[in-house]
Amino acid sequence: MVRKARRATVEGSRIALGATVALGILGLSYQFASISEILPGDVGAIWHPSTQTTTSTTVTSTTVTSTATSTTAQRGSPEQIRPMIWLHFPKCGSSFEVLLVHHACGDKIPENYTLLDPLDKMPKRPKKVRCRYNGKKVKFGWANASTCRWNALCGDVFSRFSGGHDPLWLHPLVDAKWSYPIKSSELNEVWSHPTVGKAFGVIEHVAEADLSKVIAIFREPRQRAISHWYHLKSKGLEYDFKEIAKQFSACMTQMIVGATCGRKAEDGSPFLFDMTDIQLKEVLQARIPRFGFVGITEEWELSVCLFHTMYGGDCLPSEFLQLRKGISRNAKSYNTSMYNIDTYDSIDLEAYDVARGTFQDLLHRYGVGPRRCATEICPRAAAHFEALQQS
Repeated sequence: MVRKARRATVEGSRIALGATVALGILGLSYQFASISEILPGDVGAIWHPSTQTTTSTTVTSTTVTSTATSTTAQRGSPEQIRPMIWLHFPKCGSSFEVLLVHHACGDKIPENYTLLDPLDKMPKRPKKVRCRYNGKKVKFGWANASTCRWNALCGDVFSRFSGGHDPLWLHPLVDAKWSYPIKSSELNEVWSHPTVGKAFGVIEHVAEADLSKVIAIFREPRQRAISHWYHLKSKGLEYDFKEIAKQFSACMTQMIVGATCGRKAEDGSPFLFDMTDIQLKEVLQARIPRFGFVGITEEWELSVCLFHTMYGGDCLPSEFLQLRKGISRNAKSYNTSMYNIDTYDSIDLEAYDVARGTFQDLLHRYGVGPRRCATEICPRAAAHFEALQQS
């Protein structure tokens, strides 16, 4: 039982892509009946305008506007986001996992419990971990170990709650059995298995209907790149900053389209199935607003408050702890001018713009602001919103 107890259905612009996808760099091309063939599972259905319902909300790559005006929207319930799919981008809010386990388990775990990874020691170990989902037995393995453990303790609350940084869905092409970097001769396999891939949990793959259960925290790409570099340095790995910034420049986008973060193509660029910038932008604009929850690292307090507004549950002080604070930065951000990264060019900038626009739209729709958070949604953590009210 969860203590005391939306997705924004957003209509983005649609482009019918029934033409040839040109793999220019590799001198290859393939024909598709529709763009759905290059998207995981049956999520490609979101590309067909005839299946969509027009709403009063418009999404672009830089802004979201809505006609909603309510500032006292009713709070949602936990069941609306369950079973949850945690999409964890590197250096984008590991501490949000604390909120997720408390929201999932309620009184079954202590209020002050925190964790750094879903595989951390649990506050109460299940007597026996039987990996089951919806009454059916699921094969237990490395990909779903943490999901099975937490579901054994708290019920079927997660479709995926895994350690590490698994992509939303993993195409067989980028599975461990494939060579690295990916060769042009292997690209043909992308189109041979359009609906098969790992979901790293107790579900086989992520489909369109599952997007409403996806939870993701986004971070400004330059800030994410700097934090990633410092994280590697803390592990004793000395890399040139520009090298790391380039290799992981499309990390969030890669994970959304079904590739692993940092995977390289044959020419050394981020591997993105040789999709064009236009195609990638369309995928991002179509998918991100359909996630069940979109939060922003730079807006941590409001992200926590927004989640509880949308899906209920107690807002606990432990959910505001900064468990993996980076080095060489102030409380909120790094000084990017020190890293010669102000001209950073990355498709992740587009992903962040769409996510930030979606986040602002959700704040508006649910009437979430510092005052309401401090007095109604998160009164036990009111101090975290005092500075926001003054700004």
